[in-house]
Amino acid sequence: MPNRTTKIKRVTVRAGKNFLATQKAVRVRKDDLGYVSRRNDRLDSKRTFKVDKKGYQEAKKNFHDVLNASSSSSLDIALAKNNLVHAKRRKIVSKKIKKTAVKLDGGTVKSRTAKSLKRSAHMKARSLLETGFKEDETLSDAVKARQAFRKFDYTKYRLNVNARRARKVGSFSGRLAYSLSTRTLNLVNGRGFVRTPDEYSKAKQLANRLRLSKMRLKKSKTGRAFGYTSKFMRFLLSPAMKFFANPLSVFGIVGGLVFLFMISVVMSIFSLTTTYQSEFDLSDSWKLMTLYDRERSDDKVDYWTNLDDVTLFLNEKNEDYSLWDKTYYKVNHDDLLTKTGRYSDYMSVLWDKLNDDTNDIKTMKDVYSNKKNLDNFAFDSDELDEFNEKLENISEEGTYPDLLELDNPLYSQSDVKFDNPLEIVKRYGADTKDSFFNGMTIQANVGQTVLASLDGTVELDRNGTTVRIFKDKDTYLSYVNINGIRVKNGQKIASGDIIGTLSKQNLTIYYRKVRDKEDDKKPAFLVNSTLKKLNTDAGWSYVNPGFYFSKVHYLQTTSVMSDLSGDIATKARQLKPIILKYFPQATDKGIAGALGNWAVESNINPKRAEGDYLSPPIGASASSWDDLTWLSMSGPQIYDGRFPNILHRGLGLGQWTDTSDGAVRHTALLNFANSKNKKWYDLELQIDFMFNGDSPGYQTIAKSILSSSDSPSTLAQRFLINWEGNPGDKLKERQNASEQVYKALTTSSATSGSTDTIPQGYEDKVSPKPTDQVALGNSYPFGQCTWGAYNRLAELGKNKVSSFEGNGGFWWQTAQNRGLPVHRGNPKAHEAISFPPGAVGSDKTYGHVGVVEVVNPDGSILVSETNAGGGLNGKRTWRIISATDVLQCYYIDYS
Repeated sequence: MPNRTTKIKRVTVRAGKNFLATQKAVRVRKDDLGYVSRRNDRLDSKRTFKVDKKGYQEAKKNFHDVLNASSSSSLDIALAKNNLVHAKRRKIVSKKIKKTAVKLDGGTVKSRTAKSLKRSAHMKARSLLETGFKEDETLSDAVKARQAFRKFDYTKYRLNVNARRARKVGSFSGRLAYSLSTRTLNLVNGRGFVRTPDEYSKAKQLANRLRLSKMRLKKSKTGRAFGYTSKFMRFLLSPAMKFFANPLSVFGIVGGLVFLFMISVVMSIFSLTTTYQSEFDLSDSWKLMTLYDRERSDDKVDYWTNLDDVTLFLNEKNEDYSLWDKTYYKVNHDDLLTKTGRYSDYMSVLWDKLNDDTNDIKTMKDVYSNKKNLDNFAFDSDELDEFNEKLENISEEGTYPDLLELDNPLYSQSDVKFDNPLEIVKRYGADTKDSFFNGMTIQANVGQTVLASLDGTVELDRNGTTVRIFKDKDTYLSYVNINGIRVKNGQKIASGDIIGTLSKQNLTIYYRKVRDKEDDKKPAFLVNSTLKKLNTDAGWSYVNPGFYFSKVHYLQTTSVMSDLSGDIATKARQLKPIILKYFPQATDKGIAGALGNWAVESNINPKRAEGDYLSPPIGASASSWDDLTWLSMSGPQIYDGRFPNILHRGLGLGQWTDTSDGAVRHTALLNFANSKNKKWYDLELQIDFMFNGDSPGYQTIAKSILSSSDSPSTLAQRFLINWEGNPGDKLKERQNASEQVYKALTTSSATSGSTDTIPQGYEDKVSPKPTDQVALGNSYPFGQCTWGAYNRLAELGKNKVSSFEGNGGFWWQTAQNRGLPVHRGNPKAHEAISFPPGAVGSDKTYGHVGVVEVVNPDGSILVSETNAGGGLNGKRTWRIISATDVLQCYYIDYS
């Protein structure tokens, strides 16, 4: 049995909990007062008190009845007692709320009468006192001044009263006029004589804007620094009111200065505002756009839309919105179309505008600055100017200056890299069509020191490698794969404190906050299956960590997979022997892994420089390639203020760059070229530099990858991460190119894409069909390409072809000397195609010859040929030559 002390403790604990619950209920109820009117609050609180008082009496009687009944169990008694406790609490709360409501409404009749009597007595005493003071010459002037000030004060009071009354009348008149105007407009538009729904009304939009402004101010750096609360605002405004009451007093002057300072601070905060949504709506919108990327990606294109630009546009254009809010919008689609739907539908149309043409992936700026667009996806001139000015203002503060909560987790403020953008290897959001990655992975090295990004309390996960920092009971940040942990459970830490080191490549973090029910805005029943995937229920929710850091740079970018052009395949074959010259251990798979990356980086063209496709002076002109000033342009110069980590632009096959993290590969390439007395854009020089001039660490990485026998896709990823140092950037495109380069390296170019029969879709286009007959007068060696071309041309009636044209790669020269029509490019059906030695994979000594059978609208051609793959068996094969490769060959008309 518990002793007396234990019983007392239990009773004390219960009483304490009951008291705290009562106080909390009182606070909640008090916050609800004043939303309708003080009179209604007073009447409602009285009625509520009567109901709760009666409920308490009934609960009390029921408890005694149950307690005295012989048939009552201990459970019945406990339930009755619990009901009594709650009924008593409701009565106490109602009584306190009633007293507060009555006091706010002017008090009871008794209290008002007492106040009136007290005021009358005060005025009588004041009158007698002033009458006595008037008889004194010295005090009479002070009395007159006091009475004049009191008269002024009363006049001001009456003016305020009249102003309030006029405001009420004006407000009523305005609401009436607004109601009639909107009803009339809706009637004209065929919607009936009804009011515009609240969610589309200007008043509602203005109220939401004011609410969000207050929320943004509270979340801003300045608001957090000053501990912005209603109490603090009253404290600041109190001296300001003293200024308006008496501007010549000391308090008045000080109050005026404080007030002006606060106004300047607020204006500076709002001028930097880029987001109007709540942080949960922001994350929902981001997740939805990432889901659109994943759902619409396929084996031809891998979408990674630049979502920071999209988020800024959507907030500027639509301000506060939720995915589930209804909206009307116009779309430029031939004729202008008006659509009705939710904002999720609006965003789907926006996604299509950005990505519908894989040959012309658009930026957000392309969409919103297009003056030809008359829809809701473009800014007018004034809006565009304002938005551009805002983007310029936030460049130093970061993309989301009103959401900044997290500091750099890898570098301290004293480090020169502290202000550099975080390189994001894997972004928050959908990573497949059916799954989401709720964190964010930042590029970092194994063993790198990890710092706290915010102040808070530490919690260590049971697995021993995850560290959580609780900012408060509603917010925490998780770090994954940490070892050498330097903090303990329950420890208070500050932003910048060392947490530990990374046990694996790259740092993955998760940021979670508690979403209130009022932030869970989705309808009770969702028909849209895409929106169902987002999981936006109230409670602990993952938010996008990228919103809360000053600057981030996402490395995942859209990749459009295409068939590798014959030109690149030819370059790959030309590079292979050069690579083997400097590194004989290289494998075809290793070479393909490197060249697949270079196909994306530079199109395997040594004469490339970062941004050279732009217009001069940033882009290339004829004299740029040897201009050191042009070559050394930085990221901000090239990209309009972005990418400050690029010190000198990337050059050559691998886009060798000088960066702020200490890499000087751009400078090393130029110095290496000078030491060899060659141009930096010499092809063989750059391969030599890769193995003998680059930093020793990069030389080791290159040799390790190029000598590997792993798959080309695997090696392409390793090359991208470790040699390029740009993980995630167009990875699928690079892997696709690597596989195609490998195929080009391991397959004879002459037979690559060749078929033994006419390709599907061309059967009806080839006319007349070839036979196996040997033409009269054909004295070329059996089975050679020249033998097969002579036979086919004779079948086509080309009687000027002879048996003395020479090797296939020189037929065009012989024909030209004979005066026959010869041209390069622009082929026609039934002409001979002469491949110069080495062109399109032909023999480097003898070249090749075939016959043009079909010319396609895109410039590619179908050719028939023999001995394309060797064997001299006289077998005719068919091959499609790309429009690019067509330009390398000569065409002869033997008619």
